Amino acid sequence: MTAIAKIVLIVGLSLVLGRFVYAQDMFNVWINSAAAVRVFAPLQHAFGSIGPEDDENIMLVVVLLICLLSSTLAVFGARALIRRAGRP
Repeated sequence: MTAIAKIVLIVGLSLVLGRFVYAQDMFNVWINSAAAVRVFAPLQHAFGSIGPEDDENIMLVVVLLICLLSSTLAVFGARALIRRAGRP
């Protein structure tokens, strides 16, 4: 698989995964809880968040980065499994 195909697959998979995660009710409940405020407080202070819209943008970026990382691991993991299965 070429590098461009891998990048397209990773980005596409992470966008689908991010949309799926962000649309879940449990995720929205957690984002609006005190626990999420404590988890994201260091990032909000580091980026100078001044309101709820900025807080939500920071949380969305973190979710998308986690989805991108998991998609990258899935693509390269699948590639390794396919290569391993092809060997006798």
